[in-house]
Amino acid sequence: MDYSLLGCMRWVWRRSTYIGVNNNATWTSATPDEFDLVPRVGRLVLAVYKPNLHNPHFTPTCGFRPNPDYVVKHITYDVR
Repeated sequence: MDYSLLGCMRWVWRRSTYIGVNNNATWTSATPDEFDLVPRVGRLVLAVYKPNLHNPHFTPTCGFRPNPDYVVKHITYDVR
């Protein structure tokens, strides 16, 4: 067996077992305010994939929120 492979396996083992134990020990708990942005970002991502924001097939319960008149979509590939 090659010694470099053995050293690499040892590094992977130590990295995945010993170092990962205390990786998040100093992190604070997340607050609800930090999650306020998540639904908005999700709606924007969904809006990118809609062909027509004025008449979508499925609308989120609170709408997409961005004004469809201000959304500019640049498609550089042939959509069929």
